[in-house]
Amino acid sequence: MKRTMAAIGVAVVMAGVTMSVQAQGVAQPSGPTMDQTKAWLESDGRELLRVDRLQTDQFHFAFVAGTDAVETLTLNDCILYWRTVAQSHVTVRSQTGRPTTRTYDVQVPLEDVRGVQVVPDALLNDVPVYKVQLSIQNHPGGVSSTFSINSGNPVLIRSASLPVQTPEDGQRIANAISHAAALCGVELGGGVF
Repeated sequence: MKRTMAAIGVAVVMAGVTMSVQAQGVAQPSGPTMDQTKAWLESDGRELLRVDRLQTDQFHFAFVAGTDAVETLTLNDCILYWRTVAQSHVTVRSQTGRPTTRTYDVQVPLEDVRGVQVVPDALLNDVPVYKVQLSIQNHPGGVSSTFSINSGNPVLIRSASLPVQTPEDGQRIANAISHAAALCGVELGGGVF
């Protein structure tokens, strides 16, 4: 009986060691869980994803004013989805034209992301704004990274960006995306968001 109990005790200890080693074999990044990262990106993080643009053309006495804002942002099954709404209007010699609105839908599996960085965005803009730039490498056979304008046909993409007003806001978003990628098994680096 003592031998049986001892054998059971050794088997339980060995099972505990095996389970512990298996659990340690999958290195999870420290910090927020996937649910916490997802919740932050979809709420506080999404609020940071907005820029106000202004471009002046002094020769033609014109200016273009606009706003790019991420309307929705979701993270499901290690795939990041977002919709950016870009609105602008042109004013020439104090005559304001009709506003223009475009929507951009983006889907990026985090396994496709090869890098995340914050860069200045000077396109059609006189005031400093920034974007979180994602470098992408599509994997054949999986879900592809795509982009569509005004709900048109999606096309494959090699990069995608999210608008931010400041480099500090951009770094927080970049860190959150990098952390989510790490939780999905893709190591990009990054810090606290």
